[in-house]
Amino acid sequence: MSARVRAALLIVLGIGLLVNPFYLWPHHPDAYELRAGEVHSVSDAERVPIESLPPETAAAVEAAIETTEAADDLPDGWFRGDQGGGHDWPRYESREAVPTAGLFEHVSEVVTVDDTAYRLSIVKMDRSPPVLPESYRIPVGFAGALALTLGAMMARHGTPQLTPRNAWGVVGVWTAVLFGTAAYDGSFSGVALTTVREIPLVDTELPSTVGAIIGTAVWILPAIGLVLGVCTRRERWRSGVGGVGELCSVLAFVTVTWPFTLSGAALGFLIGRDRE
Repeated sequence: MSARVRAALLIVLGIGLLVNPFYLWPHHPDAYELRAGEVHSVSDAERVPIESLPPETAAAVEAAIETTEAADDLPDGWFRGDQGGGHDWPRYESREAVPTAGLFEHVSEVVTVDDTAYRLSIVKMDRSPPVLPESYRIPVGFAGALALTLGAMMARHGTPQLTPRNAWGVVGVWTAVLFGTAAYDGSFSGVALTTVREIPLVDTELPSTVGAIIGTAVWILPAIGLVLGVCTRRERWRSGVGGVGELCSVLAFVTVTWPFTLSGAALGFLIGRDRE
């Protein structure tokens, strides 16, 4: 396989990792479910006969009741959705889209069907990423940024192995992807590790936006660790090129940040280019 083909594949992989439903999940809309559960002790004043409801509302209520009855018929230990999603509650794209004419106007939310009472509820379903947990979003983004950078390096130099100078390109691309993701999301909540509330050892509270930016910038550390791993592979400090001061500074930095930089340093050591 030629270098150009491999470079193209890496670039396509990087784009694919960043432009897919999982990585772009925060813009999936919230959903609302209409649920029904059978109740036994309820006063006649609370009951609303299903025949008195508008057709659209009655159809939605019947669908919710059918889901309840189907779930009751499942064997013990089975759950809603175990048979191809056939027992999902009726779901709507917005609260306003739920047919509720004739319901929830006062306090009544109990509908009777053939003398059986069902209490209705509207449940907001939080948006969630497809297939993978949200915590995997950052590793997927980093892998995409790395693939893009390696593809560009291969297209330019014919090899994806990194020198320290080229490794800083990973830092730049990952930083752009990270903050571009926050801009796409409209907030830092989907990418920030945490929100820093105050400066350590200084009794000064930070604005929430500044704290969120700092909490997001923490994710740049693995990319910096990648640079350190490449530098180690290139024998920068073992050969005394950087000097004692630079080596001590790097060791102090790694000592403080090793939970984030260690994995990146190991990867950088593996894919870094040997000194020629």
